[in-house]
Amino acid sequence: AATAVCGPPLEASATAASSIGGSSGSGGGGGGGAAAAPGGGASSGAVSGLGAGAGRRAMRVAWNEGEERLLIAGYKQHGSSWETIRMKYGLRHRLGTQLREKWRNLVKSGIVAED
Repeated sequence: AATAVCGPPLEASATAASSIGGSSGSGGGGGGGAAAAPGGGASSGAVSGLGAGAGRRAMRVAWNEGEERLLIAGYKQHGSSWETIRMKYGLRHRLGTQLREKWRNLVKSGIVAED
């Protein structure tokens, strides 16, 4: 009699445990919230609040020679004060991190000499 009583609750708890484990992210899926979206995830646009940061990523825009010259002139004047260079040399459409990385790439390629 004890086996018959324990059978259905064990099945129910196993089902509940698998659904709880799947939504909490501890089941090894690494869901991070995507498991809660039915039918394939946040890319369907069904839930507008989730993943809002991913849509704010700007498109990649290549550097032109004028921007490189401004960066070089700014570095000569202000050193590695990327935000100062950004504001004073008309590079406000770039992030300070982009200026730093571009400078690093200019140095690595031998276009400018490292100070």
